[in-house]
Amino acid sequence: MSVGRRSRTFRALLPLFAGAVLLFGGAMPQALAQLLQGSISGNVSDASQAAVASAKVSATDENTGLTRSTAANSTGIYDIPVLPPGTYKLTVSASGFQTAVRTGVVVVTYNSAEVIEKCLDSCNGLPVVVVDNASRDTTQDLVRKHNVRLIANAKNRGFGGAANQGVAELDTELILLLNPDVELAASIEPLEDACLRIGFGMPQTGELLAAGIPVGLSVDTVELTGNADMFGIMKLVQNIENGKAENEFKLTARRVLELGTIEGARSMGIDDKVGSLKPGKRADLIMVSTRDINLGVFTDPAHMLVTAAQPGNVDTVVIDGRILKRGGKLAALNVSQVVGEASAANAALRKRAEWW
Repeated sequence: MSVGRRSRTFRALLPLFAGAVLLFGGAMPQALAQLLQGSISGNVSDASQAAVASAKVSATDENTGLTRSTAANSTGIYDIPVLPPGTYKLTVSASGFQTAVRTGVVVVTYNSAEVIEKCLDSCNGLPVVVVDNASRDTTQDLVRKHNVRLIANAKNRGFGGAANQGVAELDTELILLLNPDVELAASIEPLEDACLRIGFGMPQTGELLAAGIPVGLSVDTVELTGNADMFGIMKLVQNIENGKAENEFKLTARRVLELGTIEGARSMGIDDKVGSLKPGKRADLIMVSTRDINLGVFTDPAHMLVTAAQPGNVDTVVIDGRILKRGGKLAALNVSQVVGEASAANAALRKRAEWW
């Protein structure tokens, strides 16, 4: 979305829309000093430039929380009058359109000439602020070749201070703090269970999907999450997102199943080898028994796998053509031996750490 010229009185923070796209434009005039009031007006249109009638437009004062709303007319034009001076966040919504989340990037550099260009190339399309801590090499010259904002510090302010400088320059809903040797991949794997367990807050799965960022599900270390139950993770993802949206059908079971299979493979860059059953791909698959009591009344496969299936329902596991589980029992591992070795290793570690 774009907006017309800004005044000193109003600053617009305009969320983008993915899928069906709303384009949001308008001029925000200087408030009249005598009246201490102003207005925000403009037009709402979709990606084809067609007017979006009846779209709801809201302006919220970021300092006071005051919100005033209006609806666009039949030609997409809106006007929110009689606003007191302040910094306003504008949002727009309409039936059939999805709200997306804007993501910005802050990169802190110091003598990072060898790696910074690959980092910036991987951020293509995202608003980027580079804060350089007085590099003595060619870092700043290389950064200037890219369409990014550069803050060149006269002295090294450290990572935290520089990161705060960059964050202050962005008005996006999400901000990524990157080291200069990091390259963004085409997808994100939210560790749902781990995020909740260690207090990182609610996973942003729905917001990432709405922003058009490919998402795959994965498991952190079992020492942290307690197990590697992908069925439980899929169920958790769907319940969290639908609960946040207060909509039972916001994230469907079929979409969640994709996140746990082909999208997970795509996140690791191996979707040409695994993630779906196609000629030429590896024979990686599981077979789930529908004779177990919790799956006995089997209906929609995606719904049952996400909402009802458990690890104990897995009858057979095949990895690259090798049968690792058959008839509900591991076929390639001696369970007693694995458990014994793990227990011995745990006892030895605790003894060395004097942790009893």
